[in-house]
Amino acid sequence: MDSGEGDGTDVRRAVLALAVVDDLDLAPGTRGVRLPSGVEVPWPHLRAALDGAAPGSAEARRRLRLELQVWELLAEPGRLRLLGRPSGPTVVGTPVLGGAVTLVLGVRAGSLLDPCVLAVPPRVRTVAGLSPSARDRARERLEHLGSLASGRLRRVPRVVEALGEADPLTLLCSATFRSALAAGCPTGLRALALPDLRRAWVDPRPEDVEFAPAVRELTDPEWRGFDRLLLVTPDEVALARATPPELVIDLRDEPADVRTAPRAPWARRAGRRPRRPAG
Repeated sequence: MDSGEGDGTDVRRAVLALAVVDDLDLAPGTRGVRLPSGVEVPWPHLRAALDGAAPGSAEARRRLRLELQVWELLAEPGRLRLLGRPSGPTVVGTPVLGGAVTLVLGVRAGSLLDPCVLAVPPRVRTVAGLSPSARDRARERLEHLGSLASGRLRRVPRVVEALGEADPLTLLCSATFRSALAAGCPTGLRALALPDLRRAWVDPRPEDVEFAPAVRELTDPEWRGFDRLLLVTPDEVALARATPPELVIDLRDEPADVRTAPRAPWARRAGRRPRRPAG
């Protein structure tokens, strides 16, 4: 192994720690690390994946393990998938109309019985040689899953769960599924609560909406969804406006202002009949 001053000794130390602790057959070289499959991951990408984590830490090993796994899976074009993620400044992909969701490239990991999708970092897409046909197949796969989820929605109309490797947010990126969802309401607009990316509630009750922020905070960061409702039409997925603080009613407080408020002239006590005029 060369000194690697230009590549960063910390990255090489982290790769060595990963190889020893996880018992991986990694072959560091001048340009990068070669995996058992023959895929070579360049040093600059490993440095970017490390992103300042301490070389010997568990977090550094987790980040490098994920990076190496993505590169190895990308060598199999049939594993390319599309993945819906909450939009944000660091999320690079194709935004769905409405602005709440962005469609990014991913690769299927795990088994067919227990699949998951790993997002492909934007810096990897330009060098991984992804063909347009592979992207088209990934889009067809998403619409196929959206069609299957539409059939399930007719049987279970109140809850949306993952189907195959597509979580509920990814299913909302399918035009087929959005159309089926919107068709269930005369206005063509449906509301979903999605505080946890693994499950969505359709047309949630007011009390469900109130608990959504708390559920989101208790969810693992990688599965954390939205603290507000999603509004879905056949073409868009948008975030509902936040409730102004002055309109939020805390049910835990004593309604003192209600008890001490003057009674209206026409109001009468419950259970007591109004008196008839004298005479």
